[in-house]
Amino acid sequence: MRWLLFNPVILSFFRRLMFLWVKVKVMPEDIDELKLDGSRSIRYVLDMESFTNFLVLDQICITHSLPRPVLGDEPSHRAAVIFHRRWTGFLIRRPGQLQTSQLQQLVQHADQNNDWDAQLVPVSIFWGTAPGRER
Repeated sequence: MRWLLFNPVILSFFRRLMFLWVKVKVMPEDIDELKLDGSRSIRYVLDMESFTNFLVLDQICITHSLPRPVLGDEPSHRAAVIFHRRWTGFLIRRPGQLQTSQLQQLVQHADQNNDWDAQLVPVSIFWGTAPGRER
């Protein structure tokens, strides 16, 4: 399903479809509090590799005029997403072990190229009903 993330038409379709019923709350509410430097690359770090989490991050970036994430961590990318863990198993899906190779490669690249600079932005996405909205 990773190929879906590379097709902008399919990505846009699923994002719009999902946001017909998904509502998000961004914290901090004022994105300027993050003090992101527009001249530096951004690497969004998500805990679990998930198509829906990627769609949520993409929509938040669109809404708040942030650089939109792409998969992969090529230094030329303005903004990219790094997944910390992947799901394992076919029928029974479980969180896998930590995937630190992307972060290690990022640190090595920054260490070898003094002129390249990136900001790591940790992103947490929680799914569920709002606490005050029980049925």
